[in-house]
Amino acid sequence: MALLPMAGFMAACEGDLAVPPVPEPEGIRNDQGVIGQGTPEVPLTVYQVSIGTLPEGMSKAWVCGYIVGSVNSDIAAFINDQTVEWEKPFSKKSNILLAPSPDCRDLSKVIAVGFTYGYDTRSQLNLADHPDMLGQQVSIYGTTNVKYFGQYGMKDATFYKKGEIGFPLDDARLEIVGGELSDGVYSLYSDGYIAHTMVGSSYMYGYIANRNGNVVSAEGPQGCFDFTFTKNPANGYFTIMQSDGRYLTRNGGSLNWAGYDFTDNPQDAGAQWEVKPGENGTYIIRNVSLGTTIQFDTQYSSFGLYTGESRSFPYIVKHI
Repeated sequence: MALLPMAGFMAACEGDLAVPPVPEPEGIRNDQGVIGQGTPEVPLTVYQVSIGTLPEGMSKAWVCGYIVGSVNSDIAAFINDQTVEWEKPFSKKSNILLAPSPDCRDLSKVIAVGFTYGYDTRSQLNLADHPDMLGQQVSIYGTTNVKYFGQYGMKDATFYKKGEIGFPLDDARLEIVGGELSDGVYSLYSDGYIAHTMVGSSYMYGYIANRNGNVVSAEGPQGCFDFTFTKNPANGYFTIMQSDGRYLTRNGGSLNWAGYDFTDNPQDAGAQWEVKPGENGTYIIRNVSLGTTIQFDTQYSSFGLYTGESRSFPYIVKHI
């Protein structure tokens, strides 16, 4: 009996039993056909975040998508037909929904993004205040691989940029200023924290937010840390304007409250500040109306207005 050649038999078997290629998941690539990496240049896709993706070595990541709605968490803390709002009026400022396309209404393809209070990501992207952002493409930086409203999404969203890419988080490079202060754009630094402006018309009073970082490379975009100091040559006092165009002020009230008011009027009596060099490169920034000074409180990690000198006077820093 003739035998079949073994080599030919094995070759035939291998060809017949070859494993077909596994189809690539839909949505894993961005509009340029590149798999998302979570970097500013190549953010994750909405699909990647929806399956809990967090690139190795990252604690947070960038994601790019289109704003398509928000979740009314007063109804329930889940994404479903009853809680999702696709059209205005929108109820909540705390979150938005991102989708892979501006016209997507498929709940299985959207992710919820939760904002961090005090950052302009919340004040500028929330649909309750800005329904015109509906359908806009944005890139957002925050924590992924977390459950939000019952499914994978993003929490602690702090920074954003319109469009398909983010920005490098070492853009805000700072150095300490010294001596008599001149007009300029600065921020405050103390104990490893950089002051972060409170933006958005919904914040009529509050504390100066901050971002943990260091004086060499603060985490965040330059605009978020900008305070414009302008000196009045007539009296030598400064006004301190936030990045949203409003001024730090303090209109009376208890000395036990360490917060600020915000005003559009630079002539406001409480918006006048005396700025003098202190010890070891720090500055004494005194509210002329109230007499209190800006100091950093290590217990609360915030830059507040305090009497006395029991806390830390801040350094004034500038971009380099």
